[in-house]
Amino acid sequence: MADYDKLQIKVNTKLKKYGAYIVVTVGTRATYSSAPDTYAETLATYPGYLLTTQYHSKDIDGTIIKPGDKQGFMQAFGLPRIDQLAENQYYTITISGRELQVKDLKVVAPGTIALMYELQIRGY
Repeated sequence: MADYDKLQIKVNTKLKKYGAYIVVTVGTRATYSSAPDTYAETLATYPGYLLTTQYHSKDIDGTIIKPGDKQGFMQAFGLPRIDQLAENQYYTITISGRELQVKDLKVVAPGTIALMYELQIRGY
């Protein structure tokens, strides 16, 4: 096991301990099937953990980061690479039955191993 693999597990353990339970859904937009005359969409769900915090006042510019926005840190362990989804795919994050409005997502990935995702969340 590489050092980054161990670090990914350690990050996951901390987020699980201090974060809130979430459900990440990755979907593939509907494609048309002429035989049954339907649109087929696939969904896959993954359990995860998200730790949220306030932005520092110096980071709130009122344009990109607005008052009330939260900074979030989400595990990458056990999730597909959300930052590398195909054009016909999308993701949602649900916490306590409420879908989060993610304005920005960055992956923290030294090397090729995604350790966690940093999120900008609005309206939570």
